[in-house]
Amino acid sequence: MVFQKQKTLFVTGLLSLMLSAISALPAFAETNISRSFENFYIGGTSIENIWKEVSIKGIPDPFGIRRIGYTSFKQTIASKFVTKNGRCHLTSVTINFHSNVKIPRWTDAKIASRDVQIYWKALSSDVERHELDHVLIAEAAVKKLDQAISKLKPRKNCKAFNRKIAQLEKISRNKLNRAQNTFERKEVRAQNKRLQKLIAKFSANNS
Repeated sequence: MVFQKQKTLFVTGLLSLMLSAISALPAFAETNISRSFENFYIGGTSIENIWKEVSIKGIPDPFGIRRIGYTSFKQTIASKFVTKNGRCHLTSVTINFHSNVKIPRWTDAKIASRDVQIYWKALSSDVERHELDHVLIAEAAVKKLDQAISKLKPRKNCKAFNRKIAQLEKISRNKLNRAQNTFERKEVRAQNKRLQKLIAKFSANNS
């Protein structure tokens, strides 16, 4: 999982003049969440060969380790402010959040043995579920960030407001990283047990 730092847009000037006569300044919040999916291809007719292919063709994480599944995130925050009666008001905030999920496709299914086919079916379904769970955790954090920013009260100036938004984004990102790391540790501990259950399930369905 990779998280790219947000960008905050600072808008003043003409917008402030246009809206200075407005008595009520409720903040308009909008969160745009999107997902994209990509495949990478690996071969191998044995379990050992499949994992060898992953070590060569898997998606590299920031530490250079090749992964069988990988999700990256990109977030931007666009905020608009107006100065009224000596105070800076937030008029709108838009959060754009995008998840890019990379999952494997196996090219040698037709020539592999039944046991290897079942193993791959179990493994690939677990990988896809795992990456989508990462996405759900991240999207929930984004929605909470949206709510937190929308509740902000006017500040003495817009620079102070902008700093507060950046602080909330940093807190949100740190909490998200901890949540994702906790999830990852739990997943690793239970991986073998999950795979055995999935293999048993798919074996029964193919018997």
